[in-house]
Amino acid sequence: AMCISQFRGLFDLGFLIGSGILLCAVAIVFLLPAMITWNEGVRKRKVDSVRKLHLQSFGLEYLIPFSARWRKTVLAVVLVATVAGGWLALQLGFDDSINALRSNRTEASGVQATVAETFGASLSYMMAIAEAPEASEAVRLAEEVERRIQPYVEDGTIGNYDSILTYLPPVEQQTTILDAIAADDAGRFDPTRIRATLLAALAESGFREDAFDAYLDRMARFLSPERAIRLDDLSERGLDRLVDRYVRKDGDRVRIVTYLFPTDPRWKRSPPPGLIEALTAGEPGIQVTGTNVLGQELRRFFSREAPRALLVGLVLVAILLLVDFRSWKLTAIALAQLLSGVVMMLGGMKLLDIELNYVNAFVATMILGVGIDYSIHLVHRMHETGGRVEAGLLETGKAVVLASLTNIAGFGTLMLGSYPALRSFGLVATLGSLTCLLTSLTLVPALMSTAKPTEPAS
Repeated sequence: AMCISQFRGLFDLGFLIGSGILLCAVAIVFLLPAMITWNEGVRKRKVDSVRKLHLQSFGLEYLIPFSARWRKTVLAVVLVATVAGGWLALQLGFDDSINALRSNRTEASGVQATVAETFGASLSYMMAIAEAPEASEAVRLAEEVERRIQPYVEDGTIGNYDSILTYLPPVEQQTTILDAIAADDAGRFDPTRIRATLLAALAESGFREDAFDAYLDRMARFLSPERAIRLDDLSERGLDRLVDRYVRKDGDRVRIVTYLFPTDPRWKRSPPPGLIEALTAGEPGIQVTGTNVLGQELRRFFSREAPRALLVGLVLVAILLLVDFRSWKLTAIALAQLLSGVVMMLGGMKLLDIELNYVNAFVATMILGVGIDYSIHLVHRMHETGGRVEAGLLETGKAVVLASLTNIAGFGTLMLGSYPALRSFGLVATLGSLTCLLTSLTLVPALMSTAKPTEPAS
């Protein structure tokens, strides 16, 4: 069901999980029987007696006879737990922060959190990117960004902005200054006059003149420039690190970024209203991005993709169950177990203070495929026994418990990850596997057991 998503990451996740399960199914159908046959009857044994296979289920399979004996009580308890889980699920919060997708166990994240806490400010920023084939056109677009951002700076929406133009004025502006210096007839920019005035003031104030020789030499050069300074001049003079922060050249394209720093904490998760439109209007070469822009787009994607994936997954599971059982009643029983387990999972998230995020919200779709396995085996077994609790049913219960525990072990390793979203994914998947196991061992026997045992179905 995740493969219907337009989000590449979820599409890949759904494809990898689905294809991986199919490949495992092929191995089970063809390889496993051959290996079992070879192990049981073909190879020679040193000891003739074969030990009885024992599945460890830690006694959880005994929930099946308990649920079959106390049907009404179990049904009432499961119903109350499901309703309570649904009520708690409605109170679940949603963490739409991009920080949930980042690692919070690195040294860099710790420094960032300390700086933000110390200065009471966010380090989040937006970026207005000016892109053009030529550097001169990209600079013109960057100038246009600065011009368009001024109203937002004046009203306090943007506290500050930073670009290469902060350090390197546009060539046109430099040319205007050069012309003014060249046309200076009063000697205001004459290096000789300025040097003499400064040396006289230094002597009068008791300063050593030789301490300022290096500065005076540089002053003579920057008061007599030959031409305007360009981006390439900065790179040639060892300022590559400064230039690289603002300018990027990829083939025949030049990008210049202007960093924008919003003031209000509200703009950490969504851009200020009208800002993007004001900066990009009529200029296809200007694009605006940032974590808040990405967050806004992810929320739009999530509200569309998550319900659709869940609905498609539920429909597909229902169709497969109906094809397998050929019975609306048995299909309804299996789906009731699954939905009850998923609702309890969501309620458990609230009790454990786990918020939904862009990653763990799709665990419910995955659990549709994982949690339904348990009830499928039990429904088949109980249907064959006519609702009676027999030794074979308890063996099936053991296999279901062991399958669930191995799923929990696999998902549990994700909780060791550095990324909060990945850890919550593992925790929620583990919780969902556990709740679906409990509903399969209790709800299915309570719904299918018979007061008067009948003959197994032929």
